[in-house]
Amino acid sequence: MTSQVLRKLEAKRLLQRRVDPSDSRAEHLSVTPAGADLARRAITEVERVDAEVLGDAAPALTDVLQRLAAAPRPETLLGYDPSDLGQRNDIGREETR
Repeated sequence: MTSQVLRKLEAKRLLQRRVDPSDSRAEHLSVTPAGADLARRAITEVERVDAEVLGDAAPALTDVLQRLAAAPRPETLLGYDPSDLGQRNDIGREETR
C-alpha cells in the first residue's frame, strides 16, 4: 500500500524517489516544491476547518493533544492506567480463569 501511495505522489510530482547509490534496495524520498506548497495549503485549510468546527474549544483541545503526544505513557494523563482495568474479553466483561 505504501508503494502505491508513493507512486501516486511521484506521478503528481509531489515527491521524488532516488535509489541509494550504496544500497540499491533503499530509496531516498524528498518533497518537491509543489509537494511542499500543497502541504502548506492543506495545513492552512485544516486549521481553518478546525477553528470553524471547534470554535473556542480549539486551543484547549490542541493543548490536550500536544500533552498526549509528548507523554511517555499518554493514558496516564487521562487519569487511569489501562493495566488497572484487568483483562477484558471482546464484550467488556471480566475474564474468569
